Amino acid sequence: RRQGGAAGGLLGKIRARVRGRGSELKSGVPRYLIFNQHILSGYRVNFTVRDSLYSLFTLHNESINIWTHVFGFVLFLVLAVALCWAPHTMLDVTQAGANETSAKEGGVVPGVKIEAPVTWAATPDAAALYTEPILLLQKARKRLGKALHLDEAKDNLRKILKDVEINLFRGKEKSKLQPAMIKTNFKKTLKFLQKELKKRNVGKALHVDEVRGKLLELETQLRAIITKNFKVEYWPMFVYLVGAMFCMASSSMAHTFSICSPKANMWWWRIDYVGIAVMISTSFCPVVYYVFLNEVVWRNFYLVLILALGSLVATVSLMERFQRDDYRFYRAFLFIAFGMFSIIPLIHAFFLHWKDPIDSQAFNRIIGYELMMGAQYLGGALVYATQFPECAFPGKFDLFFNSHQVFHVAIVLAAYTHYIAVVEAIEWRYGGPSAGIAL
Repeated sequence: RRQGGAAGGLLGKIRARVRGRGSELKSGVPRYLIFNQHILSGYRVNFTVRDSLYSLFTLHNESINIWTHVFGFVLFLVLAVALCWAPHTMLDVTQAGANETSAKEGGVVPGVKIEAPVTWAATPDAAALYTEPILLLQKARKRLGKALHLDEAKDNLRKILKDVEINLFRGKEKSKLQPAMIKTNFKKTLKFLQKELKKRNVGKALHVDEVRGKLLELETQLRAIITKNFKVEYWPMFVYLVGAMFCMASSSMAHTFSICSPKANMWWWRIDYVGIAVMISTSFCPVVYYVFLNEVVWRNFYLVLILALGSLVATVSLMERFQRDDYRFYRAFLFIAFGMFSIIPLIHAFFLHWKDPIDSQAFNRIIGYELMMGAQYLGGALVYATQFPECAFPGKFDLFFNSHQVFHVAIVLAAYTHYIAVVEAIEWRYGGPSAGIAL
């Protein structure tokens, strides 16, 4: 009780020290604390670091600014942790049953989900190269399940095995994709079955269960190849989530501790602006990486260019003049211009994919989310630059709904919208839907 009472008394004293400044700037509020001429109350004056921490639990003109980005930090931290459990491959070719899988004539297997990606790093048909033979092998095992003797199904099996061979080995493009494992173990087993099925009295040499075991062995090898070669690269998404967390954390800490002294004020706002530059830079990384997954030269060019521009913006953000309130329009313009650079690679990508109806459909969804993100960022930045609505009603929006708070909410919404766009890009490239990625 004593501890609770002491804490309550301390918070009460903190609340009592939050003051207004009036309209004449003569109430003892230092000029470095006045971040908006139209905010007339809720200032924390002569606060130490300890006082600033306690002020997190009181109401003042920075409370909403702090907690909106604390929420944003926690949100992206949770998404980053959840991403650690995301599926390693989007190609789910797991059987519903152990050894018996029902099949239809068209190769569609109920209970088996095979979502081939539109493109892969090597060729647009890379996933289908492996998933189609798996369906054929499952179909062959299903036919064997109905046969009492191999002679009843050998003609059909020979045809299916020939189709598997054609799918995997015929054509120069296909042969380039085959790992060494395919050309040794798999091909050896396939040739053995084909040779045995050509014999006149095949039933005396092989048993039904033995053939089914060989077919399952082939299928298992194909699954292993899919797991190895179609592994989803999540590192670009992690780069973005870490950048977003850095931005949210630096912003929350700047709004908490920048009041401690003029020097602290100067450096914390510099860190805040660098955080914005970092998040914009890292937000480019996953979209550029996944959209230009097959165009390695362009992908690397845009990533290096974004890194260079981000470093330039971060350097400008550290300039002392950049911190002044009369530079807020220049700050807003700089960050908007940097963010708008994303239009260039997106337009480039549009011309790469618009001819393919499947590609264009997936890419249009990504564009839709990116446009929504841009509108949220742009709207928040314009509100921040114009200081509306408090400019029209000074003192009425000191604690709630002022322009800086709207800007913070817009940043969190835009960052999450961009996250959804990146999830769409992963689904598109790696064969989604990415049910294992948290939304």
